[in-house]
Amino acid sequence: MPRQHTRQHLHRLADGRCPIHGTPMAQIEEAEDTGTLIVKCTQVDCDIRGTRREDEEGVVLLPEFLHLLDPDSPRI
Repeated sequence: MPRQHTRQHLHRLADGRCPIHGTPMAQIEEAEDTGTLIVKCTQVDCDIRGTRREDEEGVVLLPEFLHLLDPDSPRI
Protein backbone atom coordinates (compact mmCIF):
# COMPACT_ATOMS: atom_id res chain seq x y z
CA MET A 1 0.00 0.00 0.00
CA PRO A 2 1.46 3.40 -0.97
CA ARG A 3 2.30 5.84 1.77
CA GLN A 4 -0.11 8.73 2.25
CA HIS A 5 1.97 11.30 0.40
CA THR A 6 2.31 8.98 -2.62
CA ARG A 7 -1.49 8.68 -2.81
CA GLN A 8 -1.73 12.48 -2.59
CA HIS A 9 0.83 12.86 -5.38
CA LEU A 10 -1.14 10.49 -7.62
CA HIS A 11 -4.40 12.30 -6.84
CA ARG A 12 -2.85 15.65 -7.75
CA LEU A 13 -1.52 14.26 -11.04
CA ALA A 14 -4.97 12.87 -11.86
CA ASP A 15 -6.31 16.42 -11.38
CA GLY A 16 -3.64 17.91 -13.65
CA ARG A 17 -1.68 19.43 -10.77
CA CYS A 18 1.96 19.25 -9.68
CA PRO A 19 2.42 16.21 -7.44
CA ILE A 20 4.56 18.20 -4.97
CA HIS A 21 3.07 21.70 -4.92
CA GLY A 22 -0.52 21.03 -5.94
CA THR A 23 -0.41 23.94 -8.39
CA PRO A 24 -1.71 23.57 -11.97
CA MET A 25 0.51 22.07 -14.65
CA ALA A 26 0.46 24.49 -17.61
CA GLN A 27 1.16 23.72 -21.25
CA ILE A 28 4.65 24.69 -22.40
CA GLU A 29 4.66 22.95 -25.80
CA GLU A 30 2.77 20.46 -27.95
CA ALA A 31 4.25 17.22 -29.23
CA GLU A 32 4.03 16.98 -33.02
CA ASP A 33 0.69 15.66 -34.33
CA THR A 34 0.00 13.47 -31.31
CA GLY A 35 -2.49 15.53 -29.32
CA THR A 36 -0.07 15.30 -26.39
CA LEU A 37 0.87 18.43 -24.49
CA ILE A 38 4.07 18.92 -22.53
CA VAL A 39 3.15 20.56 -19.23
CA LYS A 40 5.13 22.09 -16.38
CA CYS A 41 4.39 23.08 -12.80
CA THR A 42 3.43 26.76 -12.58
CA GLN A 43 5.45 27.25 -9.39
CA VAL A 44 8.33 29.56 -10.40
CA ASP A 45 11.15 27.47 -8.93
CA CYS A 46 9.78 24.04 -9.93
CA ASP A 47 10.93 22.17 -13.05
CA ILE A 48 8.59 19.17 -12.76
CA ARG A 49 7.26 18.29 -16.21
CA GLY A 50 4.88 15.77 -17.65
CA THR A 51 2.53 15.06 -20.51
CA ARG A 52 -1.20 15.47 -20.85
CA ARG A 53 -3.54 14.47 -23.65
CA GLU A 54 -5.57 17.40 -25.00
CA ASP A 55 -8.83 15.57 -24.32
CA GLU A 56 -7.93 14.43 -20.77
CA GLU A 57 -7.24 16.05 -17.41
CA GLY A 58 -4.55 13.83 -15.84
CA VAL A 59 -0.80 14.30 -16.13
CA VAL A 60 1.83 11.59 -16.66
CA LEU A 61 5.24 12.56 -15.36
CA LEU A 62 8.21 12.47 -17.70
CA PRO A 63 10.60 9.59 -16.91
CA GLU A 64 13.13 11.82 -15.15
CA PHE A 65 10.48 12.78 -12.56
CA LEU A 66 9.00 9.34 -11.84
CA HIS A 67 11.19 8.99 -8.75
CA LEU A 68 8.78 11.46 -7.11
CA LEU A 69 6.19 8.68 -7.01
CA ASP A 70 8.53 6.10 -5.46
CA PRO A 71 7.72 5.87 -1.74
CA ASP A 72 11.23 4.53 -1.07
CA SER A 73 12.95 7.40 -2.84
CA PRO A 74 14.95 9.66 -0.50
CA ARG A 75 14.21 12.58 -2.85
CA ILE A 76 10.50 12.90 -1.99
